[in-house]
Amino acid sequence: MKARGSDFFDSIRRIVNYLLRLIYINRMTLRVLHKKVGFSESIIERVILLVGMQGCMSALMDSLKGNGFNVVCAGSPDEAGGIIDGKSPDLVISELNGVPSGDNLTSFEKLQKKFPYAEQVIITGSNVDQFIPLMRRYNIGNVLLAGSEKEREETGSYLRSILIDDMCGLGYHFSEEKLKVMSIQSYAQAKEACNSITGVCPGKKGIFLDIALDELISNAFFHATLRLSGLPRECWLKYSEVKPDCPIRLTWAYDEEKVGVSVIDFQGNLRKADVLKWLDTFREGFAVEEHGRGFLLVRRLIDRMIIDIKPGKRTECIAIQYFSRQSSDNKPLMIHES
Repeated sequence: MKARGSDFFDSIRRIVNYLLRLIYINRMTLRVLHKKVGFSESIIERVILLVGMQGCMSALMDSLKGNGFNVVCAGSPDEAGGIIDGKSPDLVISELNGVPSGDNLTSFEKLQKKFPYAEQVIITGSNVDQFIPLMRRYNIGNVLLAGSEKEREETGSYLRSILIDDMCGLGYHFSEEKLKVMSIQSYAQAKEACNSITGVCPGKKGIFLDIALDELISNAFFHATLRLSGLPRECWLKYSEVKPDCPIRLTWAYDEEKVGVSVIDFQGNLRKADVLKWLDTFREGFAVEEHGRGFLLVRRLIDRMIIDIKPGKRTECIAIQYFSRQSSDNKPLMIHES
């Protein structure tokens, strides 16, 4: 038999849960409540709408449900509106394979019209890069792979990071005890730290990681923090010892299969639309435009590049390199802006 005090607190929790469903609550506040008084992270239910059930979508649905998401399925964009009773889902996932076509355009237009505030995610088994011009048109930053079990696991972890915590972070790829964090005061200090990080990744992949990290750290210091974009790159090094008012944060970790590094600047000047433009090798002017090519280089050298943008607050760029997994030219696009 429950004690009377226990019944009272159970009643209070039920009342608070109900009230929280009726009002908007900041996700970070939700995390604090969860830690302090044991409220479930699903107080505000995250709804994922899957549009189309072909190819890998069925396996993805099972994986998402297994991770505790509320998954609703619709056969087409026209069917989607009635299924969820006029409510907007948190996330809309649709499948895109083959070559981009007019049907894709019609589908995206319908989905964005029906759910203008929902995050759009594309699942594909085809070459991701060919869809980037289409993603630019609709400002969609997430094109994920879900063919293999490993890809579905990775996709589920990434979706959880942007839905539950509204942030990415290395904590979704490594256990917390493996994470090392450093506040970086200058570019010179960052380079010293990176030399020890890349040392755990042998061979060609370690060289690629070193090049990629130098690019991400240069962006964080010289572009975002010191705002030297107007100066030629060869002039940047004389500012390598400059200590800005707001340092960047470097986090890294490694386990038996991979190494990951997160670079955070607390300016939040980057925009998803700009990154999509720089990654679009089909755009007019690509052959002669130099600015922004660093992200394209990082994407090609690293197994996984993840960008999380909080405009005006911070930008986080994550690079993950696998030690022995064979690199693939077909990599997911993971750019989240909120």
